Amino acid sequence: MPDWTERLTETENDNLDEHLHDDQCEECWVTALFRTVAALRALVEEKDKSLDALHREAHGDCHGQVPCPVRAALALTEDEMKERLEEK
Repeated sequence: MPDWTERLTETENDNLDEHLHDDQCEECWVTALFRTVAALRALVEEKDKSLDALHREAHGDCHGQVPCPVRAALALTEDEMKERLEEK
C-alpha cells in the first residue's frame, strides 16, 4: 500500500507537517483528519476503477460516440464535485 500522504495535496501535506512539528499540540486529531481525507480519495479512486470496468464490460468503450452519463461522472474532478455540493 502506498504512503497515505501521497493522496494529500501539497497544501494538505504542508499543514500536516506544520501540525506534527507543533510542540504545543498534544492531540493527533489533525493526523486522523488527513488520514480520513486520504482514505476517502482512495475509495473514490477504487469506485471509479470499478465503475469504469463495469461500464466497459456492459457497453464496451463508447469513446464519446454518444453522451455517456457514466463517462461524465468518471470525468468529474474533486473540485467539480465540491462545487456541486456547495450548490445544494
